Amino acid sequence: PNAWPILLDMRGNISEGPGSNFFMVKDGAVVTPKEQYILGGISRQTAMELAQELNIEVLEADIDLYDVYTADEAFVTSTSFCICPVASINGSALGLLIGGVAYLWKGNLVLSAVVGSALALNTIIAVCIGGLVPLLIKRFKADPALASGPILTTITDMCGFFIVLTLASSVLSYLT
Repeated sequence: PNAWPILLDMRGNISEGPGSNFFMVKDGAVVTPKEQYILGGISRQTAMELAQELNIEVLEADIDLYDVYTADEAFVTSTSFCICPVASINGSALGLLIGGVAYLWKGNLVLSAVVGSALALNTIIAVCIGGLVPLLIKRFKADPALASGPILTTITDMCGFFIVLTLASSVLSYLT
């Protein structure tokens, strides 16, 4: 898939992505979903603290789809990729974009391939896990709502971390 899924909470508002937290910028303020409905990550907290140190207003609020479509900017944070700009809603291959950013940043084509591939693979895995875990839980006659954002986020964070380390380890001699 050419997308990074963003989950909605039970009221239809933006909550988080698999292993990532969502932010948008509107009228100079950074807005992120309320921690009540998400698993607040370390990268999320760091991004909020950095914005506040730069005197940028940070708000935790309910974010609906209209808010996202009319935002000035958007980005996601995660331990595996730190901070990632949202290039478009419903249609951009973030792996290619972030791989290109890695190349521009370090000038290393191998690093670019590792970063882009890791993000693309993690997206595919996140989509698969996000679809399969609720079905597995339902098969065991439990409430599929148990497969909430925090559980999926934890599982996909671990997978993403494993993917990055595996890819980087396999090409470590080319990264210097």
